[in-house]
Amino acid sequence: MMNGRVSDAPFSLGGTNISEYSSCMYLGREVNMANDQAPELNRRKRAAWGAFRTSKKSRRGRRTSDSTPNYPAPLFLLVLTYASET
Repeated sequence: MMNGRVSDAPFSLGGTNISEYSSCMYLGREVNMANDQAPELNRRKRAAWGAFRTSKKSRRGRRTSDSTPNYPAPLFLLVLTYASET
């Protein structure tokens, strides 16, 4: 990322050259120069599916063979809204 107030001269930190980059994490979200939202949305989808799979594994042990599954609605609301919080 570039800053208009800084020259294009090479920058080094502790003897290591710092190069130009196109994306970074800012306040927990990925920001890039092209303003492309696809990487951020993919990251959120992976996080939501991960949360869903975790809750699915925990529900699996509680089920009995003769009963129909009765999942609480707040659990699904939590899983479905997880991506919007990250």
